[in-house]
Formats: sequence, structure tokens, C-alpha cells
Amino acid sequence: MIFIAKLIGFIIGFAKNTVVYSCIAAAVISISEMIYLKIKEKKARTAGTFLAAEAVNNAFIPDVIPEAPVKKIALITGASSGLGQDFARKIVTDEPEISEIWLTARREGPMLELARTLGKTSRVIPADLTKIDDINKITDALGNADGELALFVNCAGLGKIGSYESLTAEEEDRIIDVNCKAAVNITRAVIPFMKEGGRIIEICSTASFQPLQYFNVYAASKSFLYYYSRGLRMELMPKRINVTASCPFWMNNTEFLSTANASKLDKHGKPYIRHFAGGAKSSFVAGRSLTDSRLGFAVSTPGAFCTIHRLFAKLMPREVLMWFWEVGRRL
Repeated sequence: MIFIAKLIGFIIGFAKNTVVYSCIAAAVISISEMIYLKIKEKKARTAGTFLAAEAVNNAFIPDVIPEAPVKKIALITGASSGLGQDFARKIVTDEPEISEIWLTARREGPMLELARTLGKTSRVIPADLTKIDDINKITDALGNADGELALFVNCAGLGKIGSYESLTAEEEDRIIDVNCKAAVNITRAVIPFMKEGGRIIEICSTASFQPLQYFNVYAASKSFLYYYSRGLRMELMPKRINVTASCPFWMNNTEFLSTANASKLDKHGKPYIRHFAGGAKSSFVAGRSLTDSRLGFAVSTPGAFCTIHRLFAKLMPREVLMWFWEVGRRL
């Protein structure tokens, strides 16, 4: 009994220290990123002012008219709702070098409505990424485009909350097909259309950091995508193409949670996950992911909670994290 009491005391003390150190580390990381961004913006403004002055002082008429700049394209999957649509809006404001935004998802109507509001040349390609013929439709369009793919954002994803008994085999297969197979197939298909300086953002999840009972297949599929993204980043380094794995927490203002949690109740008649506190707005996730991608980060954790979760996952055993989740999902 004394040993058990000491063990419990050790675990509680360790957990308290971990929370404190994780919060401190998250704060340090966030402050460092803010300082870095400010310094980078200041240098960019200084360089722009200097170049403008040089252009005035050393103006000349060139013998040869320079070629028009290459058209840069951004392709967003899962662009019919939520995070995908917010990425499109943020690209308009935050990525001025992008001249065209291509939207793809299964539902055409919402993408057409979004395209009319962007104020930038847009193209809508209805496609189901689990079908190779639809992926070929996208690559054919890229092959015929007068430009290069500068930014690829893979937002297409699917999740279902429930136990192994409450989810059907078809539902679980669909999650794997969308989050794993389709993600790999579309990413691999578009890489040949990217050049040096191109960027890829794969929307993973903070769920990729640990196993999550009753959100099991989704978490496992996002863990696959997370490690795929990290490995692909190393493979593409010689080509100077950057890959960022974005790992957000809950986004309460999207369709994802309502779809994932639809009509699945446990044996007590209650939802398997009872509250979704601590989330961030999808617009913030999109903006932060784009910023981290521009900075060349391997992983983006857009928000304090997912940053702390990532640190916890590095410091604590998986079994401990799963028990924390077991308590958290019931609150």
C-alpha cells in the first residue's frame, strides 16, 4: 500500500510539473515566433524601401523587355466548407504572389459561391479524391495550365466518433480512404507540377499525437498522415519544396464535429465525447498554418492547446495520455 501511495504521488507530481513546464515552453515558443515574425517583416519593409530608392536613382530603359512573371497557382482540397474555405480567403489576403486559387471537393455549389466572393481568379474542380479518375482530372488541368503550382493545401478529411461496435466497416473504410489513401494519392500526383520554393500543407490533427479511444480510426489515420508528411518533407528537401504538417485541435465553427459526432451514443445514451472545449476558429488555424508554412516549419500547432498537447505527447507515456483523454472525454 505504501508503494502504491508513493507511485500515485509520483504520478500526480509528475503531471503537475509537466503541465507547468509545458505551459512555459508553449509561451516561450509563441513569443519567439512573434518576435521572429516582427523582425522578418521589418527586414522586408527595409529591403523594399531600399530597392525602391535604388530603382529611382538608377532608372534605365532595358534593351530587352523582361518576361512576364510565372503565374502561381494555389490548390486547396476540401474547399467546399470550413477550413478549406478559410484557407482560400486567407491566401487572398496573406499570399499576394498567388495569382489563381483552385478549389476542389465533392460539392460544387459551395465552391462556386466561394469563388464569386474571393476577388481573385479562381477555378472550381468538383472531385472525389478517393477516385483516381477524379485525381487525374485535377492533374490534367494542372498540366494544361499556364503556370506552376506554388501552394498545395490538403484539407480533405473525414472523422467519425464512436466505438468499434457503433461504427460500421463502411464508415471506418471511408475514413481510411479519405485521410490516408486519397491524401497520399493527390499529394503524389501534384508534386511534379511544383518547382523550387513550392509549399505543401497537410492538415493532420492534434489527434495524430496519441491514440484516442472512441475516436480511434480517425486518430490513427491522422497519425499516418502526420508521419507521411514528416517523411515526405525530407524527401523533397533536395527539390526545395517545403512540407508542413498542420495539427490543429477542435474547430467548433466547421461542419466537421457535427458530422463526426452524428447520432453516436454510448451505452448510457450519452455522446462518446461530451464537450469540445479549447478549440480555435478555422480562420485562425488557416492563417497560422500559412504563416508557419512560409517560415518553413515542419509542424504547425495553431493554438496554445495543441502546442501543449504536442509537448505532453513527447514527455509522457502513451498510456498516461490515454487515461487523461478517458477522463477528458467524459467531462
